[in-house]
Amino acid sequence: MLRTATLIAAVLLGSGALAADSSRWVEVSGGAWTPQSVLFAEIENALRPAVTAAAKDRGRMPDWKSYTFQYQGLRTRLGHQYVYINAFCDDPRHHSLAEWVEVRDGGACFFRAKYDPVSKQVYDVYVNGVA
Repeated sequence: MLRTATLIAAVLLGSGALAADSSRWVEVSGGAWTPQSVLFAEIENALRPAVTAAAKDRGRMPDWKSYTFQYQGLRTRLGHQYVYINAFCDDPRHHSLAEWVEVRDGGACFFRAKYDPVSKQVYDVYVNGVA
């Protein structure tokens, strides 16, 4: 089933698209709307270059497949939908994924960002510093 969903996402997004592994995407309850799983590959395609650029002075960028992405579908005060993303590269079994994983340093292993599903743009990218 997961493989089928990933394959469908790749077909819908085109052959050049990076297929997302939806098992690495964990919804944190409390959001205003629920993004569809097909959106994950689209988000990753936009997110990866933005995070790589923002992480240049934040240490070595871990393998992209090592990241777990927590997310919520949120709305601005004017009602515009966006996806809030919190990502980390360490073992997800070390965390309670029902709550946001927050780490003070850790460099490029930890970052946050927002994604606009209408413009397909990533913004407000924040990569943790290195202590």
